[in-house]
Amino acid sequence: MKKADVIFLKGGSTVFLMSVLNNYPELAEKFLGKTIVGSSAGAYVLSELWTDHGDDVHMRKGLGILLLRIVCHYQSELLPPSHLSLQEIKDSGHDLELVLLRDCEHQVFLF
Repeated sequence: MKKADVIFLKGGSTVFLMSVLNNYPELAEKFLGKTIVGSSAGAYVLSELWTDHGDDVHMRKGLGILLLRIVCHYQSELLPPSHLSLQEIKDSGHDLELVLLRDCEHQVFLF
């Protein structure tokens, strides 16, 4: 990671990705000066709060590297967030920006 200019965090299991990245307590400092790309699960782990796509858990906490709430696959036909998690994150009362990303959409954040 020291020599990388760009780091890509791919989609997949957000819970698994969180468990791996939690082993690096100073990850945010290691990201400084680099371009970080997060796709789906990769974007979720970077956020403060994210929506789950299952029915058991609704809103989860990310690493908080980007201070925002994020919903990936918003209005997706293939992998939509659960209605409960979507409502919960919208009503969470946090002052964090809410980012709604449809399939194949992206947004750039500077930190």
